[in-house]
Amino acid sequence: MAKFEKPTVEQLREYGREIGFRGFDAERFYDHYEMIGWVVGKGRAPMKDWRAAVRQWRRNQVEWSGAAVQETDPAILDYARQARKLIAAGGMDIGRFWAKVANAVGKDGLERVRKLAKQGGRT
Repeated sequence: MAKFEKPTVEQLREYGREIGFRGFDAERFYDHYEMIGWVVGKGRAPMKDWRAAVRQWRRNQVEWSGAAVQETDPAILDYARQARKLIAAGGMDIGRFWAKVANAVGKDGLERVRKLAKQGGRT
């Protein structure tokens, strides 16, 4: 098997069109895997086939399509779980929690957490 070569964003876009992956955000996919070093799975094995990873990304989106937000960032998912628990329990001041989240993941991340916490769904 040939040595893995990471794709360009344009290659990702082209492949997404080729397989009919509507709404595929090639830049988000690229940034996600660039951030984690182009590894996959819980064992963090080096990626062998980016096309297979795109197909899996599509399957995941179809599986989770009931949710308004398709989130893949583990930190965002974890904060959303924590937020739902805090809201349900009526515990810690939620304002302090939101400030903690904003500090950890930024304004964009905070909005993503809030949306997930509101909608429930799979996290």
